[in-house]
Amino acid sequence: GPPNCDDPDAIINEPPTITLSSPSNDSTCQDYPNLTLTWNGNDPDNGPNSDLTYHIYTCEGSSCDPDNLIDSTTSESYELSGLNQNTTYRWKVKAYDGEDEVYSSIWRWTTQQQVPTYTITDQVNTNWNNSDVIAISWSDDSIGYNALSDNSTCNPSDNFDDNDDSRSINSTYTNYICFKTTTACGTTVYSSALGPMKVDTTSPDISNAQAYCDSYTDSCEQDDDTEIYFTWTASDEHSGLDQCWAELNDAIPDEDVGIDEQDTDTGLEGINTYYVRCRDNLGYWSNTISDTINISLDSEAQGI
Repeated sequence: GPPNCDDPDAIINEPPTITLSSPSNDSTCQDYPNLTLTWNGNDPDNGPNSDLTYHIYTCEGSSCDPDNLIDSTTSESYELSGLNQNTTYRWKVKAYDGEDEVYSSIWRWTTQQQVPTYTITDQVNTNWNNSDVIAISWSDDSIGYNALSDNSTCNPSDNFDDNDDSRSINSTYTNYICFKTTTACGTTVYSSALGPMKVDTTSPDISNAQAYCDSYTDSCEQDDDTEIYFTWTASDEHSGLDQCWAELNDAIPDEDVGIDEQDTDTGLEGINTYYVRCRDNLGYWSNTISDTINISLDSEAQGI
């Protein structure tokens, strides 16, 4: 600084200078929830690389007074967090050289609008029976496009040829579905890939039907109220089992027995056949399987 005329050996401190840099004043479409503020400070006594301390102030609103101290730093940048979409903020920075402090001018910026989001009626990464139609709607009445992709990455190479509010899916598809839209700030954004889509046209697997009398073992005492115990194995690797139906001496069983893979009923003297069939969560039926047991009051049961 210049000398003090009253004391030639004394140095007068020159205040620092501070100029805001980014985001520019009245800028729009700025990032959220995080945004980096930058500025340029200078200490005339020690040069632009001197150790100035900066205090950052912000406020939310187009005409608010930025008197909320966010933080202090010796760097010429600061990352804000927790910003809202489509919101105007004002900011200023104070530079301090240890003796004098100087405030910058006040600038403002506005964050971009939230990226439009889509909603579909079906959970794409589950299974559908036969064919299905996805109904698509976008937030904020935005217009978006969808595409079928053969991989799990959505990018411009996918053919986003459809901006209808639905997409037909049939059993020939095993690929992914992607969405893209353009924000109000002109930025094109892509969704994560949903899928792979699987169309389930298979029936549940059912096997190992076995009938026992009086217990889940091969030995029993036979009388006029012998209980028949019936077991089987059923599964559906796609949509999962919904229910099984089992019944004694009825080739089209319609008694709901759950999915515990067992049932009991009172047998009759003579030939008894236990039938079972299962249905998956998409409504597909398995075939009906059975096992036969002969109840004789004069001898032990003989499996047939």
